[in-house]
Amino acid sequence: MASKTEIANRALSKLGQPRVSNIDTTDTKAARTIRNMWDNVRDSLLQSFPWNFSVRRAQLAADGSAPAWGWAKQYTLPSDFLSLIEIKNNPRYEVADGFIMTDEGAPLYIKYVRRVVNTGLYDAMFAEAFAAQLAVEACEEITQSNTKKQILIAERDGIIKMAYQNDSIQNPVAEPLVDEWLTAREASFIDEAIDYNAG
Repeated sequence: MASKTEIANRALSKLGQPRVSNIDTTDTKAARTIRNMWDNVRDSLLQSFPWNFSVRRAQLAADGSAPAWGWAKQYTLPSDFLSLIEIKNNPRYEVADGFIMTDEGAPLYIKYVRRVVNTGLYDAMFAEAFAAQLAVEACEEITQSNTKKQILIAERDGIIKMAYQNDSIQNPVAEPLVDEWLTAREASFIDEAIDYNAG
């Protein structure tokens, strides 16, 4: 899989910049720009979608103290947490201030998107999407060209769309959760249709 420097070089090539031998040590304006935005762009792209390589399951113990009000328990979020996908049994909850707050008893089983720092774990399409996003974010500072940025945005959007689709087809289609309100509405529509046809 791609190294940090390889991903950075893909971004630099999209910007018309020369390749570097090491993105962490090269002291050019383009390299510094990519390096300085790396962590934020990576985390925001990871957080934007439940990429298969970034999804993790965890079992959380209840925190020693409960929330001041509103919930019975709170659970400290994992240190690599970026966004919550699911809690087993679908309880009511709130994510705030570094905790999941809920009335659900311990342990709390969660599925979440984690921060993945090791680029060797990225699949090829995510690495390409990451490079495209870096190029878009760095374009104005490096090239001062709004026209170039618009071209890169269009390219980025296409790459990310393909990456989302490729990642999604690796998972089975999830069954929708049964919603009491929707079930009642469906029953009401069926009753109305029966009454209408009977009349």
